[in-house]
Amino acid sequence: MFVASTEHGTTRRITNTPEQERSVSFSPDGRSLLYASEREGSWNLYRTDRTDDKEPAFFNATALKESVVLTTPAEEFQPHFSPDGKEVAYLEERTTLKVLNLASGASRTVLPGELNYSYADGDQWYEWSPDGRGFTVQFLSPTRWSSEVGVVPASGQGPLVNITKSGYEEYQPHWVGKGEVLIWATDRMGPRSHSGDSREYDVYAALLTGKAWDRFRLDEAAFDQLKAREKDEDKAKGPDKGKAGDKARETGKDTGKDEKVGVTPKLPDPVAIEFDGLDDRIVRLSMHSADLAAAAVTPDAETLVYLAKFEKGYNLWKYLPRSKDIKLVAKLEADEPADLVLDREGKKAFVLAGDHLVTVELESGKTTPIKASARLELRAADERAYLFEHAWRETLKKFYVETMHGVDWVAMKKAYARFLPFIDNNRDFAELVSEMQGELNASHTGGRFRPKRLDGDATAALAFFPDPAHTGDGVRILEIIDGSPLRQAGSKVRAGVVIEAIDGVRV
Repeated sequence: MFVASTEHGTTRRITNTPEQERSVSFSPDGRSLLYASEREGSWNLYRTDRTDDKEPAFFNATALKESVVLTTPAEEFQPHFSPDGKEVAYLEERTTLKVLNLASGASRTVLPGELNYSYADGDQWYEWSPDGRGFTVQFLSPTRWSSEVGVVPASGQGPLVNITKSGYEEYQPHWVGKGEVLIWATDRMGPRSHSGDSREYDVYAALLTGKAWDRFRLDEAAFDQLKAREKDEDKAKGPDKGKAGDKARETGKDTGKDEKVGVTPKLPDPVAIEFDGLDDRIVRLSMHSADLAAAAVTPDAETLVYLAKFEKGYNLWKYLPRSKDIKLVAKLEADEPADLVLDREGKKAFVLAGDHLVTVELESGKTTPIKASARLELRAADERAYLFEHAWRETLKKFYVETMHGVDWVAMKKAYARFLPFIDNNRDFAELVSEMQGELNASHTGGRFRPKRLDGDATAALAFFPDPAHTGDGVRILEIIDGSPLRQAGSKVRAGVVIEAIDGVRV
């Protein structure tokens, strides 16, 4: 795990383990990193804190301390701090959403695991509300294999409320601003393949209060008048409650001066969701369906920013629903994986574009690479031992049943682990994992090794059967396959021809 400066590229390694760390996030005050790591036979939760108050950032910190947040025999991962930093939400055994109170050490269930199914680690989705009083979640429809979007109280005492109720795929919900708007992606409007699978998606929004709905429906002229009136009212409140007051609400201090790292932001006022009539306050936010990689809305709920692919790769676009203006912000032509997040002000996007990171200013489109540079210390034997344990236990947790062909899975681990000290390359390691998985006699199991061959030679694909009886120089053609480039009109190549050289190189 590494932290890099987005401006200078200065990079600091945080962990140095053969095991995997993932689901990394900052604490609200920026002083801690929260993550999951698969150590000692289980996924557990950890944090790393900066311990020197004179060091304001992780990317060049020298005093760091790692500590355990939660470790039990169960699998716990995908953690997120609550907005006030006092609690941590996480997934137990992949689908049960729980909340850990850091002061008491007690955990409570917010969403039971039977409401979801995890096909691959990382396929679950939830997000704290800005006021810390609830979550938006993605869950499976009880009557069909499709995901819905809902909200549930963080207390664990209230019901899950289905927001979408569509029967289509609704996924990855996000809160906007102070929590009066909820957005998500959906395939209900996009084209489909012959098999019925989705190919393009839209962004939908739910205006959770009548006030947010009324504001959203204003035309440009009325909205400009509203903003001018709000600005005058803000000035009338005085400097301590005007802009400085806004900044105080963001930083948790009395004024906006002398901002300090390490201060937990003050939470916004609680939002009381008005469920009555909510179905009528759900709108299609995007102008058109697209191959979407990610989407976000600025805190003022005025601009939709998204990564979409129409031609070569994913580019960054923005759309203003009020004016119906759409603009290409940055032509990135990014490959997958692609993702984006916005800064707190909604003026800059941090974009994962294939194999690199960039920042994009939304107004100008200026794109700046994040020049992170780090040294990775690889302990190959230890890493293979970890991956062996990971593959064995993942199979145990998600696939194996005791009656599966009478195979003792614990015994299989012992039988194959003894070969680990003698394996020194990934190809043989993949074969070892495949042999172990093969004991279950089940399809779609095994290990694979796919090395990257950069700048490799292009191999000829001539589509013919060589004559195995030929003993002379070259290769004699026994039969030319239909579609072969050797069957082009006017070609003199026939069965029986001997190919002695290609481009002057003897074969």
